[in-house]
Amino acid sequence: MSNLVFLIGNGFDLNCGLKSKYKDAYQYYCNKTQNNSELIERFKNDLKANYENWSDFEEGMAYYASKLSDENELIECIRDFRKKLKEYLINEEIKLYDFINSDNNLIDDLNAETKKSINKFFEGVSNNVSRKVNNINKVDFVSFNYTSVLDNLARNYFNQVNQKMELKCSNYHVTHIHGSFNSTPALGIDRIEQLSVPYKLTLKGKRTFIKPFFNTNIDNKRILDAESLIFSSNYLCLFGLSLGISDLSWRDKIIEWLTNDSEHQLFIYNYSLYKKINLDDDERLDEEEECKNKLFTSWNIKSTEQLLEQVHMPCGNKIFNYIEIINKYLIKKKI
Repeated sequence: MSNLVFLIGNGFDLNCGLKSKYKDAYQYYCNKTQNNSELIERFKNDLKANYENWSDFEEGMAYYASKLSDENELIECIRDFRKKLKEYLINEEIKLYDFINSDNNLIDDLNAETKKSINKFFEGVSNNVSRKVNNINKVDFVSFNYTSVLDNLARNYFNQVNQKMELKCSNYHVTHIHGSFNSTPALGIDRIEQLSVPYKLTLKGKRTFIKPFFNTNIDNKRILDAESLIFSSNYLCLFGLSLGISDLSWRDKIIEWLTNDSEHQLFIYNYSLYKKINLDDDERLDEEEECKNKLFTSWNIKSTEQLLEQVHMPCGNKIFNYIEIINKYLIKKKI
C-alpha cells in the first residue's frame, strides 16, 4: 500500500479561473481608496510604477525593504498589503463559488476532473514508471495557497467517493502550510539571509516577514503535519508550484525525502511541458530529461542517474484542468 501527496501552488487556483496572481491583487490594492499614511502612499506608488519588479510580492518586498528606514516601516507595508490581499482573494473565491454552485452538472464535471487527476497523475511519463505506481490507499494535499478552492473541490469529490464507495482511499487531508483565511496568512521570505537591509530585525520583524519564524510562533503544528505527510509518502506530485526563494525550506525537505529512499518517486508538473502532445516516446523522454536537468541546476543538486530515475516531469498530461470545464459553462451561459 502506498501514500500519495500532492503539493499544490497558485497554478492550481489559476486553473480554476481564479485571478490570483499578485499583479491582479496589486491593482485591487493600489486602487483601494482609504486614509493611507504617507509611507503606504509611497509604497503603493512604487507598486504602480514598477509592476514588473513585483511579479512575486515576497521577492519584491525583500528588495524594497532596503529602501525603508527601519523594521517598523517594513512591518506597516507588509501588514497593510496582507489585509487587502486577503480581502481581494476572498472576493475572488466568492465569485467562483457562486458560479460553480449555480449548476449541478458543472459540479459533476469538476468531480470527474478531480478523479481523473488523482488517478492519472503519472501519465505522460514512461510506461516503466507508470507501472510502479499502484496500490495507492491514501491521498493527501499540502497547499501553499491561502484560498480554500482546493479544500472545496477535494471535499466535493471525496464526499461523492464515499457515497459511491468507489475508492479505498476515501479519506484525505489538506494542510495549508502558509495559513488560510481562517487565520493570518504567512507572507514573507524563507530565511533572514535573503534580506539585505541597513537595520536589524527584532523578533517582531522576523515574525512578520520570515515565514519559519511566523509559523513557529503562530501555528507550528501545520508545519509538522505537512512534514509528516511528505516523509510518510511514497509519491509526491508537485502541481502549480515553483518553490522559489520564499519556500527554500520545503525544497530542501523534498530533496531530503527523495534521497532517503531510492523507491520514492517525485512527479513535477512543468508548464512548458503541459502542451507537449503528440510526441513519440523517445521525444517525450528527451523533453523531460532536458527539463529535469534544468530543475536540478536551479535546485543546486547534482544530476545523477539515480535522481533521473526518481524524478518525473509528465509531458502532455493535463491534471486539475478545471479551467476548460469552467470556460465551457461560461460560454453556455452567454449563449
